[in-house]
Amino acid sequence: MLNIISLTPVRPNRVRTPERDKKEQYHTDQARWIMGRSGDPKLEEWRRYSEINRNFYANKQWDMPEDVQQFLMDESGQNTNRVKVTFNYIQPMVEQGRGNAMRMSFDHSAQSISPLAIVRKEADLGKLLFFNDVAIVSPELKPELQNRFGIGDTKEDTTRLYDNTYVDNYSLGLERLCKYVMDANDMNQYKGDLAKDMYLEGIGILKPYIHSGEQRFERILPETFGFDNGEVIISKRNDETY
Repeated sequence: MLNIISLTPVRPNRVRTPERDKKEQYHTDQARWIMGRSGDPKLEEWRRYSEINRNFYANKQWDMPEDVQQFLMDESGQNTNRVKVTFNYIQPMVEQGRGNAMRMSFDHSAQSISPLAIVRKEADLGKLLFFNDVAIVSPELKPELQNRFGIGDTKEDTTRLYDNTYVDNYSLGLERLCKYVMDANDMNQYKGDLAKDMYLEGIGILKPYIHSGEQRFERILPETFGFDNGEVIISKRNDETY
């Protein structure tokens, strides 16, 4: 099985491959490449530390072979009279972190950073300045234009009023969409479990999927998560490279 998985030594390029070409063969090659690298030493080390953290959290500090063999057994392999005593310092810290996370509120906002947002704003302002010129040329239309479009007496007043009241409808719509998705999925219910995952294993995972046309989320246990560890990330800490 491992030989079959390792038959794809080259990783499919997910950036340069057009979306129309990402069909069954592409996903098969991608999965085989990821599975072939699942035995990476760093990934195995992370799994080992995660398992130790989970055991210590569950008050199973005597599960490691070196503790059982060297401390609880004699040279002949017989059990000694030593008693297994545990002081669980991990669980209170994790539970405190979970409680803090559950009391936290995660606010969100959307901002337009695209140059098109500036173009939309300037185009809307240009329309108001045009109506301002119409009001100057035809004073009898000025009250109606002010009531309908909110223009000022001068171009400076119109610009100031527009800047103070302008709201990008794209950003507003995206914020409403985010709030709808969060309320529909009751995202607050995941805060405690995700906090525990981050404390014990350093990562919290929610998998999105579509159900009846709605975006839903499912919590994924970190120990069952498949990493695409093809991207090499190097960080410096105490002159060591990870």
